Amino acid sequence: MNRRRWLVWAAGALGMGSYGIWAWAQQAPRGSKKSRGPVQVGDEILGQDVTAQMQRYNSDTYSAPPSKFRPGTARPHQLSQDAVRRLKDGYVVQFPSKAPIPTPAVYQGKIYTGGGFRSREFYCLDARTGNVVWACAVSDDGPSSPAVDEGVVVYNTESCTLFAHDASTGRLLWSWWLGDPLMSAPTIARGRVFTVFPAGGGAFPAGGAPAQALPQALQQIAGPVPQLPQPKARRKGKKAKGKQPPPLSHALACFELKTGKLLWCRWIDGDAISSPVAAGRELYVATVGGTVYRFRQSDGAILEARRARATSAPVVLAPGKLLFTRRTDNPKNPQVEEGLAVQLGPAKARVDLRRRALQLDARVQALGNWQAMADQLDAANGFAAGAPAAVGAMAAQENIGQWNVSSIQLFQGSRILNWGRRNYACLGGDLLVCTDLESGRIHWQQKLPGDMRKLGGSLAAPPAGAAGKLYVSLTKGELWELDARSGKILRRFKIGGALRFQPLLAQGSIFVTNAQGQLRVVQLNDPRLAGWTHWGRNAARSGRLPN
Repeated sequence: MNRRRWLVWAAGALGMGSYGIWAWAQQAPRGSKKSRGPVQVGDEILGQDVTAQMQRYNSDTYSAPPSKFRPGTARPHQLSQDAVRRLKDGYVVQFPSKAPIPTPAVYQGKIYTGGGFRSREFYCLDARTGNVVWACAVSDDGPSSPAVDEGVVVYNTESCTLFAHDASTGRLLWSWWLGDPLMSAPTIARGRVFTVFPAGGGAFPAGGAPAQALPQALQQIAGPVPQLPQPKARRKGKKAKGKQPPPLSHALACFELKTGKLLWCRWIDGDAISSPVAAGRELYVATVGGTVYRFRQSDGAILEARRARATSAPVVLAPGKLLFTRRTDNPKNPQVEEGLAVQLGPAKARVDLRRRALQLDARVQALGNWQAMADQLDAANGFAAGAPAAVGAMAAQENIGQWNVSSIQLFQGSRILNWGRRNYACLGGDLLVCTDLESGRIHWQQKLPGDMRKLGGSLAAPPAGAAGKLYVSLTKGELWELDARSGKILRRFKIGGALRFQPLLAQGSIFVTNAQGQLRVVQLNDPRLAGWTHWGRNAARSGRLPN
């Protein structure tokens, strides 16, 4: 019995009210993990349409989101030569923070990566050797997964700034302190940067299952889960001066890539899961509360908004045609489920493979190793008393089973990889599946190793693909190479550490980071191993590969 389970048991045994016994009894039952097949649900899969409501919240009736930001700072930094260790098949870089490193980016022969959640460093390394090209120490900590395009690299820091550097020299082009905290990564498309930040509004209902706050005894172990911020009540008999913000907590901003000029900003109900997704001339965002938005990139017009209980960033096939994972459990059912939501047209939507999802169940996650690490990471960044209200932790806890600043920033969900007529995902956090795009039929499935109740989080990160093969990072420290057609495991790479993040495939090599502050590069010298250079494949975070 691990320490957290023992503490929950002891809480009940020692008479700490009914909370300890309740927490233990409410653990999700160890039932069958058999997947359920396609369910045709029509328009219901898209969720409640709140487009008109969101358009009204962004109208002249309410005040606009913030538009003035103060700049951040950056100065040169060094990395010890001892940090790079040569191996027979590549090298490993150990960063000083020894904290989780989100998926980096590879661009024009260089690796761009933050130094870990606890760090204030950002690095540009030579992809072939691992040697430092440039490095900087910035004014805030917790760098996100970066995006690089048109010679500019951008990234958020948890606290609380969007930075843009010249990708070749590291010169700071511009930076804006947006809000505390930033828990998603920026996206680049068409010379613009898209990102989400807390904007000081109120709280928009998530629209999923009723929130189930963690009981007191469990909060003492897992850390407090704050209520969503509520709009300030107006005093009766007094008219408020000026326009009031809508009951929304976050904003989606669009900046000019080269200059940082704010082009537009729109209210939304929470931070993005992972990052915004650019497709064609549109932009899609799934928030931690489960709402899926569709915007026009040029001016930020809200084209669609639905409370869909989404649990991953969407993958866009065409305008109005998208894929994402979503909660499928009944609010009255204690067993948390998710499925693959497939929308192929206005009246052609379905859920594939409804499956138990322990990685979304806060009752399970509260007792896992990942939650213990998240508590430590948050405490090191000034959140020992719990995440600030701006996080919207209750909505995130309800929908994706996470409530720490660090665990929400590092959450990737069961994000789908679309490869022609097939979809791939680590569904439920413990099963790698391949389904048919048109019919939802299962082509193959591969059980993932590990005890999710003990490890917490998911047993694998979302897959990456190249040259007819899938590459999957496993929490147990292995990276699998699988035949995308058959699902057969071709090779297992022993990487070490907890691999919690999607790998990169570029320049004939595999690039993967772990939760212990390491970057491992496996140099296979296979020219076909290319094309997956960012989290989500590219700077637009598309998540798609052609046939």
